[in-house]
Amino acid sequence: MKDGKVVGWSTVSGKYGFGTALCDPVNRNYATGDAKCQRILGKDGISAGKNVFCSGQVTTADSEIIMFGGHSTDIEWLRHFKYNDGKNMQVTAKALPTGRWYPGAATLPDGKVIMVAGVAKSGCANYVVGKTCMQEANNPTFAIYDPKTGQLGSDKYGMAAQLNEAFPMSTYPHVIVTPDGNLAVAAKSSLVKYNRVGDGSTQGTRFNKAWQWPDRPGAAWVYPQTGQGILMPMSPPYNNMVLLAAGGSTANNAGFNTPADNRAWAISLTDPNANWVPLGQMPQSRVMGDSLYMCNGDILFLNGGHQGVAGWSSQKVTYNFNDGTSYTCPGARCSKADRDGRFLNLEPVMYNTETNQWSAKGSLAQAIKPRLYHSSAILLPSCQVMASGSDVTADTTAEFFSPPSLALPGRPSISRVGQFPENKPRIVVGDKIVVEVKTNAPVQRALLIRTGATTHSMPFDARALWLPIVDRVPGGVVLQLPNSPNVLVPGMYMVVVSTTDRNVHSEGEIISVHANDLNKRAGL
Repeated sequence: MKDGKVVGWSTVSGKYGFGTALCDPVNRNYATGDAKCQRILGKDGISAGKNVFCSGQVTTADSEIIMFGGHSTDIEWLRHFKYNDGKNMQVTAKALPTGRWYPGAATLPDGKVIMVAGVAKSGCANYVVGKTCMQEANNPTFAIYDPKTGQLGSDKYGMAAQLNEAFPMSTYPHVIVTPDGNLAVAAKSSLVKYNRVGDGSTQGTRFNKAWQWPDRPGAAWVYPQTGQGILMPMSPPYNNMVLLAAGGSTANNAGFNTPADNRAWAISLTDPNANWVPLGQMPQSRVMGDSLYMCNGDILFLNGGHQGVAGWSSQKVTYNFNDGTSYTCPGARCSKADRDGRFLNLEPVMYNTETNQWSAKGSLAQAIKPRLYHSSAILLPSCQVMASGSDVTADTTAEFFSPPSLALPGRPSISRVGQFPENKPRIVVGDKIVVEVKTNAPVQRALLIRTGATTHSMPFDARALWLPIVDRVPGGVVLQLPNSPNVLVPGMYMVVVSTTDRNVHSEGEIISVHANDLNKRAGL
């Protein structure tokens, strides 16, 4: 959220209902490592008492969380949670036209949100078998929601050809806003560019296919053989957008014993003639992992396993953890990624986005616990990573990864971020911002990182932008935000500055970036 606190929620009703926790990961008890957490909104939590198991979610510039779809009888619901700076929190629920289990989602340049695909019947994702699933589960549509007005458009079929071909692996498709304001959608192994047309409203917006890139090499990289996909950080003039796709399964129809892949590829989403380019081999194979930006612009991959797929097995499994403790899964909801503790992936890997090199095996600290199916990870303003969850080990903990850059001396400290030259109530796309910094060396670089909402290896709305320094003022620098909402999609972002080296960086300061009035009038 805008104040740096983290909201986490349960998706399966039980003794504590659909519990939601609000945690302060910065001001935690360093003697025990525990974050200060409190329950919010009673037993219903931010899900409004409706099962959000395997939903999609995004955050807004106003510290809101919007969740699409869910599970079982609650599959056809949207929930809109307003954080309101941690006071007077509110949640509302709205029925969707159709059910969406494992939907994709993205914030559009005008602040509206699009939900894409998912399946219309719980339990019918993965490799669908059975006549009922094949007849009732496919949902090859998209719909648009406006958080400002609460208006929800009807389902549209402009992406149906791609999504029909991908079904039943049309789950959690990657939906990415490109610098021209249109969309790239990855489903199964396909990658298609769509042009946005219409009047910009929730009901009148349509998407027409512009072109299709070659399929990503290797096996399909969506649930359950889940790989990771995230954009490379972009640099001015922001006319080249590159998608990095890593890991997943080595074969389709993957199962308990299928090895994970250790390969990675990249493709330009701004070149209609682009092909996938290999990025070499990661030091470890990884399936069901998570990917996120670090404060120096590198990309971290963590969590997951060396084999298997997302899902549960009935086989009894004992997991031994790095802190000497263990957990024995009784057999009902054990991981399909590990039979005997040999295939857990406890070591993260870092991809250097400037040298295009992977960190060496054994160079980063191992996790204490495995984070497998239904785990997540998120970047904190401290530039640490909070990894949490993993229901196949019944995990209710989080642990914090500190990258090597945090141990470097002479790191700058941000004291304030505001508009320049006037401190207006809102920061909008195209503004200049002043960053007041305490430092012994001049600020040389600045990075803007979208804050996240993650599940099932999907970092919704993830993007990072290097910002130009356009002026220097006493005690600070002036940065130019991109003037296009297609590049700087409205939302919450962390500002990070670095001095002599991009690894000598500050902590992050969260700002809200809104669409400006001109963009709204144009329907962009």
